[in-house]
Amino acid sequence: MKEDFKAGVGLSRKWDAREAGREVAETALEKLDGEKPKFFLLFSTIHYEKYGGFQELLNGVWEVLPEGTPLIGGTVGGFVNNCGCFTRGVTALTVAYPNMDTIVGIGSNTKRSPKKAGKECAVTIRKGLEKTLFKNKFLISMVSGAKTPNFAGIGRKKVVNVPTGKYISRLLQMSTITLQYGVARSQKVFREMDKYLEDFYIIGGETTDNNEVRENYQFAGKKVYSNEIVAIGVSTDLGINLIKTYDVGRKMKNVVRITEKSAWNHIICKINDKPARKELLRILRWPDEYIDERIYRRIFFYPVGCPDSPTLDPHVMGAFWGDYIILEYPLKGSRIGFLEYSGETLRKSLQTVVDKLSTGEHYLGIAVACISSIETLGKSVYVIQERLNKVFREAPFLLLYVAGEDIKYPNSPALHMNYSFNMLTLGTHS
Repeated sequence: MKEDFKAGVGLSRKWDAREAGREVAETALEKLDGEKPKFFLLFSTIHYEKYGGFQELLNGVWEVLPEGTPLIGGTVGGFVNNCGCFTRGVTALTVAYPNMDTIVGIGSNTKRSPKKAGKECAVTIRKGLEKTLFKNKFLISMVSGAKTPNFAGIGRKKVVNVPTGKYISRLLQMSTITLQYGVARSQKVFREMDKYLEDFYIIGGETTDNNEVRENYQFAGKKVYSNEIVAIGVSTDLGINLIKTYDVGRKMKNVVRITEKSAWNHIICKINDKPARKELLRILRWPDEYIDERIYRRIFFYPVGCPDSPTLDPHVMGAFWGDYIILEYPLKGSRIGFLEYSGETLRKSLQTVVDKLSTGEHYLGIAVACISSIETLGKSVYVIQERLNKVFREAPFLLLYVAGEDIKYPNSPALHMNYSFNMLTLGTHS
């Protein structure tokens, strides 16, 4: 590793938000040997919402962090780092290196105006790095994930047993645009960013909570946000490597026709010209009672795939309103099927990442993976930490469990995914 490159991972599991902020900053910065950080990434589980709040968490960080340090982050479902695997706590990743320029970008109202938010963030990044002397560029981003709407007389439910009708689509769109509670719309955010950042590597994800899909937050500088995209653009002379893999198998069962969609293609209204929910129950041989508020703990094991796509485009079925099925991101094709998803397919995706990390020297790694894998792996998530520890040795790494994963290779379109595992590394590779 280059002598002038320093990086560190921080961790705190203290319950008090301000104390946790101080500790996570102290433990990350101690690895920099007094050097001023070029950037600081901060990721927390949702718990601090009730233990002092996220503003207090940031206040604690800034008691320690040098003034003016570029900082972004947000809430995640859990994380893995050099210290272990955690579904409660706060972690950080920071870097000090002379041959590196950085800039923070923010885009507002991602659910109401996703294209505007994407452009706002990307233009800030592009302008901030236009005079850099370093040719290799990457971006780390966090965008507000889905939030279950709160309707009078219904509350915040993912399963709503109401008469089916087109009003459901209108309700979802109205809530998403006016109240910014609804689907994330992050795919539109990143497609717009792609127009301005074509020569960048990108890795990021949707902020989330503990899989309740109620609230999520983003951090930038000294502020806490709730419906923004926050990103840090970095230029450097270090090599950049980005690895993408899916957690699902290639086999697809029960392929059916989607005969009606709505709400920006987030809603499946009809399957085989029949009400979508009823037809889904028939195809999967589920009892009607299976679809209740606990569905989010079960539905992960039934990824929806698109047989007409070369990548199969795995989707999460996020909610059931009446006979409509709501997806996490827009459905492209007119057919769907159901993909393999298990501990075995997750182990295969991990092996793919480890194999691709076998060459070159890695100075640090940051990864994003689908939050569903926490539910699937349970205690076996420690296998991931053990394998990554062997690959990175003393180098810091951080794996974030998010609600949707975003990546981009230079001169290639941005991708928004579910059920994936993606890793960006800095090092001697090119």
